[in-house]
This record gives sequence, C-alpha cells and structure tokens, in this order.
Amino acid sequence: MFVGGNETQARYERDIERWIEKTYGSQVRVEWARCGWSSNWITDAERVESRLPRVDALVIMKLVRTHLGRHLRRSASAHGVPWIGCTGHGRAAVQRAIAEAAEVVFNQRRAAHDGPGSGDSG
Repeated sequence: MFVGGNETQARYERDIERWIEKTYGSQVRVEWARCGWSSNWITDAERVESRLPRVDALVIMKLVRTHLGRHLRRSASAHGVPWIGCTGHGRAAVQRAIAEAAEVVFNQRRAAHDGPGSGDSG
C-alpha cells in the first residue's frame, strides 16, 4: 500500500502500474491511498489501518501530515507490516520506494520459506 502524495503523484499512477506489471508481473500490486492535507488526518489513518491486516508492506511518502506519518509507522510496526519511507516526490522516487518494499516482502517470504537451518551452514 502506498500512502501520500497529491494530484501530481496521482498522475503517475497509471505509468507506475504499467512499470510494476512489466517489472514484477502479477507478483506486486499497489493500493493507493492519497491523503490530503486536512487537519482531520485521523480519518486517513483509520482508512489505512483498516487495510493493514491485508497488505504486505506500507510505503509512506513524505507528502503526508507529520502526525499521520508518525501514526502509520507506529501502527504498521504494531501489525508486523514493514514500512518504507518514500523521501522523494517524483515518479522515479515512488518507483524506487515500491521496488524497495517489494524486495523487503520477497526477502521475508524467502526467509519464511527457507526456514531456520535450511540454508548452507557455512
């Protein structure tokens, strides 16, 4: 799940989704949560938190209210969902953050699949 951004980032979504399909096929899907700058950030937090049990990773863009970002990082950690920060605001930065989130999830799945003691002992 990708949280943050505004209309500018929303315009990137279609291109980013095409890049995801080309790069990862059906292994990666992104759910977008555009959060405005309203002082009622708790509504956005509740919307995102309701999805946390069903997402593998949370990407939080820097273009969110400070309290929202802080709250979501804490909540993701409490749910055992890795969170990745997206510090840029352009399409390349969004793609990098999504790629990082995908790699974190893939690594977690590999580790869970391999289990302790199933790798090389050397």
